[in-house]
Amino acid sequence: MVFFLAILILLLLFSREASAGLLVDCFECHPELKKKCDSGIAHPAIRQDNCAGCHNPHTARFDHLLIAEGTMLCYNCHRKQKEKWQDLKLHEPIRQVGCLGCHDAHASPNRYQLKAAGKDLCFRCHSAKGFEMKYVHDPVIEGKCQTCHASHASKEDFLLIKPLRELCLTCHGQKNLVDLHQGYDVRGSECTLCHSPHASNNKGLTYGFAHQPYKERNCLVCHQGKKEMRRSLVAHGANLCYTCHTDEKEQFQNASRSHLAGESQLGGGDNQCTYCHNPHASERKNLTRKNVKVLCLSCHPKIAARFKENAGDYVHPEVAKGNCTSCHDPHSSSLDKKEGTSISHFYKADILSLCTKCHARQKKACHPVGEKAIDPRDRKSQVVCTTCHDPMGTKFKYALRWDGSQALCEQCHKKK
Repeated sequence: MVFFLAILILLLLFSREASAGLLVDCFECHPELKKKCDSGIAHPAIRQDNCAGCHNPHTARFDHLLIAEGTMLCYNCHRKQKEKWQDLKLHEPIRQVGCLGCHDAHASPNRYQLKAAGKDLCFRCHSAKGFEMKYVHDPVIEGKCQTCHASHASKEDFLLIKPLRELCLTCHGQKNLVDLHQGYDVRGSECTLCHSPHASNNKGLTYGFAHQPYKERNCLVCHQGKKEMRRSLVAHGANLCYTCHTDEKEQFQNASRSHLAGESQLGGGDNQCTYCHNPHASERKNLTRKNVKVLCLSCHPKIAARFKENAGDYVHPEVAKGNCTSCHDPHSSSLDKKEGTSISHFYKADILSLCTKCHARQKKACHPVGEKAIDPRDRKSQVVCTTCHDPMGTKFKYALRWDGSQALCEQCHKKK
């Protein structure tokens, strides 16, 4: 019995020495890593003498002899996170580069092996410029981004830890909200329609661009005067805006196609300018609720899907920047008096004039286009720039609809 106990003790000692020897062997070739781990908070696998938990000591398919790549390597141990985040919106670094976008794989002076602490970590990707203003939200001053945002994943937009209306009331409550808004009951509204959640040069964190009546605190231009009716407006839909914006009224009324035509995607025919514009304040000069690309794609899911599908492929430069209004009029399209037909897709001009405004050289030297170039496939359509190019993006160079070496030409020039 004593003999077997002695053997067991020797085996245990050998096992410990072998394990320690494996780690020593790694550090013997990687002294800079030993120094880093000794001076910071090391990854649990290293503290447990388990380099082989991530690296194959002999050979591997991946760089640095890793046994897996990206998040799949981390999920080998962090299985609960994988299950928890599966149906949520992921933080962009996780989606694009994996956990190492924010965490160091081996050791760091910061908890959880973070590459930086507090807001400094966030500012590695997010520009600090938008936070350097006269008035700053308290959590931002304190560097506590996680007061409002989840670090990894959330079901809410912008990785908010809870729905926006609930989130603001967590700290600000509902007391005095009516008094602070000149007697108007704003409970249930989205605070970020008027207030920046981060910083502003205006008191109350209101956005930099304001609707003139709002700026002058002249609420009665749009709202009813009686206290019990202050959430009611003096007119409905676009008619309220037309009270001041007479030029826009004329433009819409003379248009053959309009974004106020009552299409279902605009809210069931409410004819609301406020579907796109904030009637109070905005981060943008034209008072749009969101940046142009996000705003447009919210009503055009098929285009949004194409952008996602063609990510990294060939798209028009203005499309890549999200400048939809470079080519499209966001309000309406009028009849082309010369041709007598409506300009499709809300283009600002007929397609040839629109494209050659920037591509001047192609106006004289290109494939025949216009009235004298009829598409042989239907024998009635004019050949224009978009006959061969799709500005929204394709897999072919110059955003060609087909491979330009042969397949494109064969669409019209059939082999005999």
